[in-house]
Amino acid sequence: MKGCIKMPMINQERLCITTSKVYDWIVGQIDVPTQSFRGTAGLVRLGFSCEEITDQTKGGPLLSECIPTDAEGNPINPLSPGSISCTELTQPGGRRNVDVTLSSGETVTLQEVMILIRGYYVIQISSPSGVTCTSSPQTYSVIQTSILCAPEGTNITCDITDFQCFSCNSCSIDDEGNQQFQQIDVSITLCHSLQVESTVTIELDADICQPRLTKIERNCPQINIPPVCPAF
Repeated sequence: MKGCIKMPMINQERLCITTSKVYDWIVGQIDVPTQSFRGTAGLVRLGFSCEEITDQTKGGPLLSECIPTDAEGNPINPLSPGSISCTELTQPGGRRNVDVTLSSGETVTLQEVMILIRGYYVIQISSPSGVTCTSSPQTYSVIQTSILCAPEGTNITCDITDFQCFSCNSCSIDDEGNQQFQQIDVSITLCHSLQVESTVTIELDADICQPRLTKIERNCPQINIPPVCPAF
């Protein structure tokens, strides 16, 4: 069977439908300020000790990896809805109005929207011999201000559309050839999608959908009868 089943046309009628209207929509990149963990105090903040690894890595580099997690340190998919908190900050007196001049020269009034993005990650360090240690969950947060068409009564929907977390560690070599921890820097870059929405009721002319018939006839192939044998 090729194509779709076409149902008979039904006279259109005027309908009222409640739906979500998008007032504005932007997608942007956010660079979270770099977090640095230095020396012994940095190891204390990270919540692990790398002495076991250091003893086994003479002449070999230590590799670090940044892994997005929840508050308990469980790995997550950062693009799954709700895995990274992305919410609007309530401003005293509501969203501030901002006059913006468009490229056409027209001046319009938009609103200032403040978004708080917050999440967690762990740092995992591994040695050439396969030994690894994982830090306690570390938190990051950043506030992003955007100018949107977001009049009173609208809601902000925020989704994380891309996430990159990079960690870079540096060590020194002592007289015995062991590596001594010096510093880990963590850089996080993400993209977010902001939509300004409100529930509205609209009127339109449309056809009412009807279910198709559940019984579908199949065209069976013809039965081929072998030729009659000659009489002996």
